[in-house]
Amino acid sequence: MKKQLHDIDNVPEQTVELTKRLKSIDRIAPQLTIEHSSSQRIGVIKGKLAIPDTIDAHNEEVLRLFTGAPA
Repeated sequence: MKKQLHDIDNVPEQTVELTKRLKSIDRIAPQLTIEHSSSQRIGVIKGKLAIPDTIDAHNEEVLRLFTGAPA
């Protein structure tokens, strides 16, 4: 089994199927990872969002909008 796991690690397209009495019970495949820096993700919306100093400033208004209570 150690050799099969080593082979999977070296060939990304390969998947190993585990069987018991000729019945498939599981598959082992390499984990795909995508590397992006967090600055790239955040930079996409840079200048398009306004982040308030506090998120609690409008709690009563939000509650009124969700419950339909009069102002």
